[in-house]
Amino acid sequence: MIRTFAELTREHEAVITQLNNLQKTSNGTFDQIELSQLQVDFKNHCIHEEELMKDLDYPFLCAHVLAHTIVSKFFIRLSHDSGPYLVSNLIADIMNHINTYDKQFDEYCRVNPDS
Repeated sequence: MIRTFAELTREHEAVITQLNNLQKTSNGTFDQIELSQLQVDFKNHCIHEEELMKDLDYPFLCAHVLAHTIVSKFFIRLSHDSGPYLVSNLIADIMNHINTYDKQFDEYCRVNPDS
């Protein structure tokens, strides 16, 4: 189980690397295996992140879980329609999630280091 924000940051970096690789190869097509691995890694990351948030009594946990659910729905859509437009939307949504919700959690951890 992940217990530190630093570990979550490493997971974020790994997801961003996967997104960049997917984007580089998605000029009209994409690797279904790579996308499936990203889905598994993203799901596991969400579980780790939500566990840490619960442990820290993070006040915005419900909103963050909802944001994870919304991003996860893109993976379901991609299993039915694998167009590059949806891949681009998935990439944009995950990056937006990291830059908003995860940044907010990071700021909370910095302000409340003893939580």
